[in-house]
Amino acid sequence: MRNVARTIELCATFVTGLGVLGLLQPRAHVALWKDAPLGLAGRVAPSVGNPARRRREAAAQLAGGVATLLVLHALLQRSPPQP
Repeated sequence: MRNVARTIELCATFVTGLGVLGLLQPRAHVALWKDAPLGLAGRVAPSVGNPARRRREAAAQLAGGVATLLVLHALLQRSPPQP
C-alpha cells in the first residue's frame, strides 16, 4: 500500500504543480510544451494563443491534484500502520 500511496502522491503533486504553472504563466507554459513529443503537442494545441483556456484547465488540474492529495491523506489516516 505504501508504494501505491507514494505513486499517487507523486502524480497528484505533479498535476498540482502543472496547475500552478498554468495559472501563473499560461503563455510560457503552453509555449514550452507545444512542440513536445509523444502526442503532447496535440493536447496543448487548443491552448496556443488562448491563455484563458489554459487558465481554466490549470484551475481544474489544481483542484483535482489537491482533492487527490486530501483523499489520499484521509485514507492513510484510517489505515493501520504497517511495519
